[in-house]
Formats: sequence, structure tokens, C-alpha cells
Amino acid sequence: MHQTPQTLAERIVYLRKIKGFSQERLAEESRISLRTIQRIEKNTSQPRGHTLNAIAQALGCNPEDLQTLQIPKNSFDTPSEQDLRKLNQVNIASFAILFLPFGNLIAPAILYSRLEADYPLKKTARRVLSFQLIWCACIAIFLLILPYINYTLNNLFHLKLPLIIIGIAGMIVHNLYHTIQNSIKINQGDVNIYPRVPNIF
Repeated sequence: MHQTPQTLAERIVYLRKIKGFSQERLAEESRISLRTIQRIEKNTSQPRGHTLNAIAQALGCNPEDLQTLQIPKNSFDTPSEQDLRKLNQVNIASFAILFLPFGNLIAPAILYSRLEADYPLKKTARRVLSFQLIWCACIAIFLLILPYINYTLNNLFHLKLPLIIIGIAGMIVHNLYHTIQNSIKINQGDVNIYPRVPNIF
């Protein structure tokens, strides 16, 4: 069990992970270079003045919070293999899209509903559901505008393409690519998956 983090670097790492930010995302939001963020989190550089204010603003807190925040003792515990396996099962369940319409959302939602109330990675698992819900919304929008696209291509360029097949196949490949990519991250112990996806749930 890790001790309660007392350094500024540990507090920044803690708040960044709570926010669901990668180091790259924090660098973008704070407009501080990635290398500087990495050095701060390694405790080889101390942020002051503008840098401290920018990081605090990006993390949604006051600079004073970064100096005094008390962090729960188990916040830096490494997720267990069992917790990672459950998270990966929720993520991989998205492959159900290959067998069931909207299975990419239904199957992960069923597995999520079976997680224990105190499961430590529930917030991360909800990010999987958020990604799949947004993806389903994009499919719905695509199907709505498909007749207009077909009409335009047919009248302007005299093209008759099976756009519904091409479009849906392309979006499924996109979905599976991200599912596999984030599954690899989970297997490596990295739970910062779908970092740019807003957590809808």
C-alpha cells in the first residue's frame, strides 16, 4: 500500500488521472510543453508562477489546492490483474457489433451492470460506454444524411455506390481499431483509455 502522496508532483498526477487526462492532454489544456509536464511529474522540476497557475486551471482547481490537497492512501495503488481483466472484458465486449446491431453498446453495458459497487475502475469502464454511445450516434447521423449524399453523387457525378455498406463497414473498422488499441493499453496496465472521449455516464 502506498503512502498518502505529499509532493506537488504526486498531487498533479493524482488530479490528472481523476480528470482522465493523459500527459499529452494536460500539456494541451495548460499550454505547457509535454517535456515540462513530464519533468514536473517526475519531481525533477518545480512549477511556479504562470506554469503552476496554468496546470491548476487545466485541472480545474486553485494553485493552493495543488499545495495542500490530501489524497486518499490507496489512490496510487496499481490496479490488480483481476480489475484490469474485468475492464478489458467490458472493452472487448464491443466486438458484439459483428453479430448484433448496436451490440457494441449493449454487450459492454450488460457487463458493466454486473460490476461490483466498489469496483475501482468503474469510471474508466464508463468511458468505454461513452465512446460506444457516441459511435452509435454517429452511425445514426450517417444513416440520416445518406439519402442526401446518394442523391448528390448520383446527380452530379452519376455515381451509384453502395454507400451504406461502405460507410457502415468503415465505421465498424474504426470502432474495432480503437477497441483493440485500448485493449493493448489495458493489458500493459495503462487504464487511461479513450482519453479524449467525454464521460457521458
